[in-house]
This record gives sequence, C-alpha cells and structure tokens, in this order.
Amino acid sequence: MIKTINKEALRSNVHRNPAVKVACIGDSARTAMALMVKEGIEDVGFICYDKLPLTEETIRNDFLDAHFLIVMGTDDDAALFNSVGHISRSNSLLTVGLCISSAQPCPLETDAFDTLFLTPVDQLVSSNQSASDFLNLACAGLAEVLGYKQRLTIDFCDIKYVLTQKGQSAIGVGTGVGSNRAVNAVNSALAQPTFAGADFNTARGALLILKASSQIFNSELRPAVEALGRAERKYLSAHSLSDEATCLVTVVEGGNFADELRATIVVTGMS
Repeated sequence: MIKTINKEALRSNVHRNPAVKVACIGDSARTAMALMVKEGIEDVGFICYDKLPLTEETIRNDFLDAHFLIVMGTDDDAALFNSVGHISRSNSLLTVGLCISSAQPCPLETDAFDTLFLTPVDQLVSSNQSASDFLNLACAGLAEVLGYKQRLTIDFCDIKYVLTQKGQSAIGVGTGVGSNRAVNAVNSALAQPTFAGADFNTARGALLILKASSQIFNSELRPAVEALGRAERKYLSAHSLSDEATCLVTVVEGGNFADELRATIVVTGMS
C-alpha cells in the first residue's frame, strides 16, 4: 500500500514544529554533520559526543526540547552509542540509529533504538562511498522529513509505524541529475549494496524520501514511485514490496546541492 503524500494537504497543526536532534559519535559523524550544515539542512540540532563517561543528566538535558533523535556514527565506541540510544528512548523520543559497523558481531544493542540501521563498512567500500558521505545522505533525508521548516511533513502516526517495526531494517541512498533525476536516484538507491540480501517481500514498512534544492514536480514523482515498486528490474527480483506493507512517499525541497536529486529509501520490519 503506497501512500503518496499530497504536499498541499500536509499543513497540519499537529506536531507543528517537531524538534529533531542528531547525536554525532566519532569523526565520520562530525564530517557528515559539517556536510549537512554546508548543504543547508534546516530545523535540526546537532550534538557531538566524544567518549564516556558522560552523566545521564547531561545527555537528558541535551534532549529536553527534542521529539526525535538520530544517533549516527561508527561502532568504534559502541558503549557511547548504546548509552545515548537507551537514554533517548527512556525519554520517550523516537530513536533511530545509523551505524557503520566494522565489528563482527556488531556490539550495538538493538533494544537501545526504535530502529537500527547497520551498514557494514565493506558495503561502503564496494560502492566507493565514504562513511561520512553515506551518513550525510542517510541522516539528512531522515532528519528533514521528521522536522521540516515548512511543515510539509507526513503523518507522524504513519512514520512512527514505519520506524518502529521490529525485524531487519535497511537504508539506501542514491542521487540523480537531469530530466530523469528522480527515477535515476531511486534506482541508484535500490542498487546499493546496503540492500544486498534484503527481502522486501517480508517488510512491514517503507519510506521513500526525495530531496532536491529545486522544485520536485508531480511528473517526476509518479515514475519515481513506480520505480520503487517495480519488480521486473533485475536487482529488484527479490525486492518487491508486499501489498500489506505501509509505504510512505514524500518530498523535501531546499538546500544547496545544485540540480541533484537525492533519494533515501528506508525498509523496516523484514524477517
């Protein structure tokens, strides 16, 4: 079930100004934060944590005005990553983890997050993507759809449903330019190694975020949505969403990255 969000119908008084915080852990996360700021991300507050010990009171105070938290970085300091996630959830924040993992097995605790996206560093190497570039694209897409200045936000009951489904989760990011930029961006995201082995048929939730500095037209949106659900493409043979899955599609306009369009695809609740 794909829900394409009508932007004109989104000016809701509910969650009028949701506050999003991003906790950056490690050098890659700091670099990603600098990229997001340079590219003009809006309505997002950043906090940088270097190492434990940090008092629980300090971390709680950092989150006082937040509704949502994204913890991003690497698993080099898993204890800090886990601690921030646990404290965020204990404050009833929707808590998402974006982690690039090099350890086997990964030392992060899944119950510290509503959704945890683990990306093995080997997958980034195979796609010629740096850790900071991946975190920049993935985090920016999620953060701005949670707290967009113009309030062009999706129904938060729907997004909470997608981001709290238990099971495996995966996230892919892609970019496109030119007349077919939206479709190219979606196909690029779907082809990322981060989706290797993912079984979309078992997914209970999916989210497609299209982000561009320039206006995204309906003529671009429709074929991009079709590309997400099209099973006949060779790399989608095992990646066809179930009819029972809730799939949300929305757009974010703004930023400073020329004519490029970026697609962030989130899939949750896979067995």
